[in-house]
Amino acid sequence: MNISLNINVNNSEKVIKFNGLLIAILLLATLLRFYNLGFQGAWIDELFTLKQADPDLPFKEFNTMNLNRDGIPHLYFLIVKFFGIIFGHTLYTIRLVSVIFGVLGVWGMYLLGREISGKTLGYIAALLLAIQPFHIEYSQEGRSYTMLAFFVIMAHYRLVVFLKKVNLKNAIYLGLCTGLITNSQPIGIVSVLSVFFVVAITLLFLKTKRERIETIKYAFIAGIVTLLVFLPVYKKVVNASKITSFWVLKPSYEYGKQVLTQITGGNIIFLYVTIFSLLIVLLAVFIKKDKEDEYYNKPIFKSIFILVWILFYFIFLLIKSLGESSLFLHRYFIPIVPGIVLSIAFSISLIKKDILKTVCTVLLSSVFLYNMIIERSYYTTRVKSQFNDICFQIKEINKQNETIISSWGWLLTFYLDKDFKINNVYEKTLDTYINDVKTNSVPQESFWFIDGNSKPYAVSPEIQEFLDKNYMVDKTIELHDCWAKHFILKKMDNKEKMIRLNQFQNAKFDGNGNLAFFENSKSSSAPVYLSKGNYQLTIAGISLPGTKIKNENAKINIYLNSKLLKTVELDEKETKEFTLNFTQSRDENLTVEIEFINDFWLDGLDRNALISNIKLKKIDF
Repeated sequence: MNISLNINVNNSEKVIKFNGLLIAILLLATLLRFYNLGFQGAWIDELFTLKQADPDLPFKEFNTMNLNRDGIPHLYFLIVKFFGIIFGHTLYTIRLVSVIFGVLGVWGMYLLGREISGKTLGYIAALLLAIQPFHIEYSQEGRSYTMLAFFVIMAHYRLVVFLKKVNLKNAIYLGLCTGLITNSQPIGIVSVLSVFFVVAITLLFLKTKRERIETIKYAFIAGIVTLLVFLPVYKKVVNASKITSFWVLKPSYEYGKQVLTQITGGNIIFLYVTIFSLLIVLLAVFIKKDKEDEYYNKPIFKSIFILVWILFYFIFLLIKSLGESSLFLHRYFIPIVPGIVLSIAFSISLIKKDILKTVCTVLLSSVFLYNMIIERSYYTTRVKSQFNDICFQIKEINKQNETIISSWGWLLTFYLDKDFKINNVYEKTLDTYINDVKTNSVPQESFWFIDGNSKPYAVSPEIQEFLDKNYMVDKTIELHDCWAKHFILKKMDNKEKMIRLNQFQNAKFDGNGNLAFFENSKSSSAPVYLSKGNYQLTIAGISLPGTKIKNENAKINIYLNSKLLKTVELDEKETKEFTLNFTQSRDENLTVEIEFINDFWLDGLDRNALISNIKLKKIDF
């Protein structure tokens, strides 16, 4: 269905044509992927994307992080990084990239279907992918899966174009699209193999030796281009292939059924529809159309094309998953989701009467949408961990910048301490942290613990006994698939607050964690929330070296919120405490600043200052 628009330019009328039906399908795909895009929480994998694609991350650090932290290659993160620079780096923005690739995938399905068997197949395939629940779900996730699906679709589209007209241009396009598959996800290497497997099968259909030689020659060129595009991710794929243990379950009948149900649409009915369509595709091999001269127009080729796309990938992953490490995870099957959609669309396209084709397409689309929107309540039901929401709540509550411990500490810093200004987030299990407390490796103090991603609260009996004896939980936050507990010391003087030295900005530290000043400079603490009242500030420090220089030790200025409180001279013989009283006139954050003011060097002696402890205590005076 084309829409014509007449435009008068310099007294000359020009006609611009739009494919109205395709535009309508793309608008539907866009709506279904944009709607409630920010509703689901940020789960662990999306936290990886937020950390690694951060526009503020220097390229060297980005490169190192990508090589060591995640299996997804650079290209995806560079695209997300670019969008972050333009639109701001948020959970919504990283999902926007997936939405765009999801909609592009729908457009690619139209091109592929049209190239295989005309516009009718193109429209049906595009519409079915537009409303396919699994594809919609991953179009709303800040990971590279819809990018992977898009390049798989485009590689198969360029494959059909190449086989119809074997030449250099089409070989280069095929190699480029196929190479980009692995730049989306290392698992895509299986789809690359299946593409060239189709090329190998095609040789059996060619009638002359010359045709076979031409196809082999240009397929070789396509392979070279694929390898060139593949080179940047070679190490990623090799490293992924060396993994000998993985958390993914090995395939069994029940688990396999669950995975297949998820990728076909989330309902067992859709799995049966898929199996039925694959049987029809298989039977289409036996449909005879002698009037068709070219092999690529025959049903047998179309059937082989679709079956290889789906079955080659599925069988490869199945066999691999029965070995040492399983890859039998629903999202790893997204490269065959467009193939499944194409098999259903192809089955419908075989119906001779147009009215029946339309009825079948509309009926199936309606069932897809009803199941997703009404039965499963996809757009209003929480299914992902709410790590972003729990971090927002803790930041609001944790005015005193207390220590935060989590198994996912490094990832959670994106929300809790993105610029590492506070340095109060540590990646440890609760057992490990409490063992550090017991051995005095870290101070015993109140703290937060966050966990989730299918991890319930669980500690050893010994750790629980220590917690019960020394701490109490005064607050628990429970959100979808994540939780947090605030542990406070039972015997702690609640009026005392520790000022963490490792949270000081513009600071240097010695090997023992002391705040070290080797030249005149000022360093400031992280903000500490104080209520109105009277306080005592205690600072412990020592002057270096162990003797006075020109009869003077290190001197420091002590500031509270940039106002000078006092200047003190440290002792050169031992660490001494200096106690200063002040009044907090209102409830607000307080920043303590230490300024070293008399750096001096004489006869090989260098005057320095070390601060070993700072604490605040509310008092009455």
